Amino acid sequence: MEKLAISNTSCISTPGQGYCDLTQYPVFAWVLVDYESETLDLSNPKTFRKLDKPMGCQTPEGEGEFKKGYESWDDPEVPKFHYGSHYSSAGIVLFYLLRLPPFIMENQKLQGGQFDHADRLFNSVRDTWLSASRKGNTSDVKEAAVEAVNVFYHYTYGGSVDIDSVADTAMKASILAQINHFGQTPKQVFLKPHVKRRSDRRIGKDGPRVLQHLQLGKVLCGHTGKITCLHVSQPYMLIVSGSDDCTVIIWDLSPLVFVRQLPELPVPVSAIYVNDLTGEIVTAAGIMLAVRSINGDCLAVLNTSQLPSDSILSVTSCTFSDWMDTNLHVTGHQSRAVKLWQMGHCSNQESAFSKSNSNPIVGLNLGDKVPEYWLLLHKMLKSHRHPVTALYLKSDMKQLLSGDSGGHLLSWTLRESLRTSLNHG
Repeated sequence: MEKLAISNTSCISTPGQGYCDLTQYPVFAWVLVDYESETLDLSNPKTFRKLDKPMGCQTPEGEGEFKKGYESWDDPEVPKFHYGSHYSSAGIVLFYLLRLPPFIMENQKLQGGQFDHADRLFNSVRDTWLSASRKGNTSDVKEAAVEAVNVFYHYTYGGSVDIDSVADTAMKASILAQINHFGQTPKQVFLKPHVKRRSDRRIGKDGPRVLQHLQLGKVLCGHTGKITCLHVSQPYMLIVSGSDDCTVIIWDLSPLVFVRQLPELPVPVSAIYVNDLTGEIVTAAGIMLAVRSINGDCLAVLNTSQLPSDSILSVTSCTFSDWMDTNLHVTGHQSRAVKLWQMGHCSNQESAFSKSNSNPIVGLNLGDKVPEYWLLLHKMLKSHRHPVTALYLKSDMKQLLSGDSGGHLLSWTLRESLRTSLNHG
């Protein structure tokens, strides 16, 4: 089951979707239709749903109903659509994750402080499948999208309305409610078919080998100094680059364009990491460690050493789950040390600076905003004989790999007690 869970997570982490936004939460498609048999016959095509059709067209009758509604729609201000409800929305995400915090509280908020009627709560995969696939039910199409009979209400598509140009406050509130609560369609990543893979086959001693060719796609220009570090996040479809000009730039991975530049750091950027679960951007510059949201807001910052020469050379991070506030960040240093930092939310009125950092952060412009999270040194690992230049932390928090400039790779087994204490903050 562990391997299956990892595979599922990889499948649903599609471009434009992430765990931090309920309206863009990752979607996992319906695959099976047989929820009655004790043993599944995977060789029988009838075991599987029609993957070439959306959920509204799993039966001829259902497809006919949606087509009829599309063709008969006549409104000069609202474009035609097959589905008034979306295959995924904040309500649908909360429907499935009802029994997990903080989705329990969010579910209550959605229902005005109370839970919905018991017969409308999620309690059966079979019943949920029947509701989304059967004929006669045009309000439930929970699932993923494919082409054909697959047009949703126009507000679900990005760029369909300029919300800032809507002068009527009631209309603006109505549109925002529609967008926030009735689902959003992820942006289209590819506008043309994939290029066929180019490869040459050569015969070697061990049999045929496939040689793939690299081609220059585009040159991105924005830094005034040399690039010192780079990180690519496939789930969030972005590239983050750091430079010795003290700047960090975020690029959109799909159209390969500039998105934003983060506030300038006091010294050259030495390491960058993007958390594929939360979208948090971790940057290291000299001895300074900073954690920012995907929108560039500073969540936490501190000086990791009292010695200015003990620069951070590598960084990585791990999030235990998408509903817990406590994260772990790991830094590799010039002093040959590996430091584990616990990050948690300031639930009380105590400042993040006063709790995590007694040294002033010189040269970092935070404006009037005070970071909402603190960083505390949880553990220091010392076995390297050379500066630590590379780090890798497994998502299950059981193993940490660290490499140094001398070419040595060390494997650390994180004890259960360490993971448990971090898990509970």
